[in-house]
Amino acid sequence: MKIVYIALFAITFSIACNLSKADETSIGGTYVRVLENELYTLYDTIVFQPVGKAAGNMYQINERSRTNFKKQEEQSYNKSAKHSNTGIFNPKLNIMHTGDPGILYTFFPEEGVVQINDIRFQKIK
Repeated sequence: MKIVYIALFAITFSIACNLSKADETSIGGTYVRVLENELYTLYDTIVFQPVGKAAGNMYQINERSRTNFKKQEEQSYNKSAKHSNTGIFNPKLNIMHTGDPGILYTFFPEEGVVQINDIRFQKIK
């Protein structure tokens, strides 16, 4: 009977390990970029969430951007923006198309990076 339990545990453990490896290369998650210069700091965040299993490779894309000026007298120019969209991921090419022809997301899952044109975002979760 112990052998059956050990075998069942080994099978369950190996399946769980394989599932966690698949999650590591998943494109879904939060990606960030911080750009700082002498005038301001720019914070960009993109979140990719699967729409649902029935939708296949469709993702909800939520983008947030915030600019914080460093000088106190320029703080009134601080701004933030939000934008939402949907995209369809092509796993063979590691790209995502949206309805906007000017936006193409290129994914590098092994590096945890998404690139929009020449702007790179790092995955944090």
